[in-house]
Amino acid sequence: MKRNLHTRKPAAKLGKVILVGAGPGDPGLITVAGLEAIRQADVILYDLLISPELMEMFPPGAETIFVGKEAGTHFVDQAETNTLLVAKAKPGQTVVRLKGGDPYTFGRGGEEAEACAKAGIPFEVVPGVTSGLAAPAYAGIPVTHRDASSSIALITGHRRADGTVRTIPAPRADTLIYYMGVRTLPMIVKALRRERWPAHTPVAMVHRGTTPRQQVVAGTLANIVARATQAQIRHPALIVVGKVAAYRRQLRWFEDRPLLGRRIFIAQSLPEVKELRDALYRLGAEVTLPPSPGLRLLPQTRKLDAALKNIRRYEVLLFAHPLAVQVFFERLSAAGKDARTLAPLQIAVYGRAAQTALKEHLMESDLVIPLEFSEKELAPLRAKRILWPDTNLQSKIKRPTSPQVGARHAVPLRLDPSLIVHRKMNANWYDTASGPDPLLAALAKIRAKIVLVPAFASEPPPPLAKLPTPGELIIFPTRQAIGRLLSQVILPIYAPLAAIGSGAITALEEHGLKIALPIRSTRTQAAVQSILKWSKQNPSRRA
Repeated sequence: MKRNLHTRKPAAKLGKVILVGAGPGDPGLITVAGLEAIRQADVILYDLLISPELMEMFPPGAETIFVGKEAGTHFVDQAETNTLLVAKAKPGQTVVRLKGGDPYTFGRGGEEAEACAKAGIPFEVVPGVTSGLAAPAYAGIPVTHRDASSSIALITGHRRADGTVRTIPAPRADTLIYYMGVRTLPMIVKALRRERWPAHTPVAMVHRGTTPRQQVVAGTLANIVARATQAQIRHPALIVVGKVAAYRRQLRWFEDRPLLGRRIFIAQSLPEVKELRDALYRLGAEVTLPPSPGLRLLPQTRKLDAALKNIRRYEVLLFAHPLAVQVFFERLSAAGKDARTLAPLQIAVYGRAAQTALKEHLMESDLVIPLEFSEKELAPLRAKRILWPDTNLQSKIKRPTSPQVGARHAVPLRLDPSLIVHRKMNANWYDTASGPDPLLAALAKIRAKIVLVPAFASEPPPPLAKLPTPGELIIFPTRQAIGRLLSQVILPIYAPLAAIGSGAITALEEHGLKIALPIRSTRTQAAVQSILKWSKQNPSRRA
């Protein structure tokens, strides 16, 4: 169900809190109920291990607050998180507490639910896939097996907040799964040996399970400490003890993905590029995109509403972003009109993402403008009167150079800060309109009469949070991506470069840069096949 972006439910006396399990790391493992809760959220409090792909699902207009924790470091303590949940729900807002794994499995969700209950705040729980079950599955380990295990125990190996270590439990079960036990691994082994677990008992450690950075170290109680030390296994990691750990030898599957261990940096974060990102991710690659503009809703859409009243003045309706499509049709409906109003107009879209969004409203475009377009492809728009609902980029908005931990909208530096969505803004900041520069300039050149009206707001992206590294494949999906990246970073000497489409290939050559992988076709599947072939010929070593 789509959320109406501009119509909010009337504030009740109290809102509610929804504790949502995001799963263990793979963004595809969140539940349908979890996604629906996110889409309805007014406020989202999220953890360190929430993936950027999942953060893209945060609704424009929602307030987002980072409350992450990591072994040895608490950016926001639990008491403050509990206070925030209650305070944000009291004015009548729907607050989602998005947690890695499952809220009630070593996630301190029970404490957060207690805080809500004590304050009289209604709450719900959406269970998530816990890493204790998912990570072993991705490592080729069935936690139960008819011939090897009929019982499992989930155990924490975590130190106390004061640094002391409690007694490590060794319960009687066929399979033991220890969470947060990297630092206490030697103590876990000693406890098990003390309980007469044989030295040859199979053991596996799974680091960052279900993600492209998954690493598995297998051994026995006799040698697992040495092997984990040699492999430099770090938090987060699970420890699986029992006969089932030996099944990995024949049941491993995730590490056999063709791009596992390959790091890829795509130098532009357009909606269309995320289709390529997702395809490469499914093949095992660790894919990074640069920060993209943070999108948010305008408090008012007066110019768009006025344009809808006089829609017959225009000959062409142009969409260049999926959010513009959604906002446009919501305002069209709010004006008491429907798609029949658009019958006299030619509808054009810039890029496949806008085309897909238009199809969700059961409409087809008359003209699809590719990201890398020629003047010939714009010829049908020559001298036409064009209504273009889009965004206003505002260069005057300043971002802090470092996040204020625990503050609204703050994230740790290693995450992509462009994915934070803000609610409050000054509409006057967006009056200096400028659409996507290449298309706007090209339309002006063919004397198109453009009326660019704000449909949503956008901030300039922050500086890169993660720089490309040696050995990382850097992909330029368009000509414009090249200048933007080169203006921010010096490319690593040993980083191979790929270019998609003739425009990007030509631009890289004009910069005197060697292209390791020229991809002529701009179709996603063709690009993926080219990358697979190149990667097979140029194997990468896991960092």
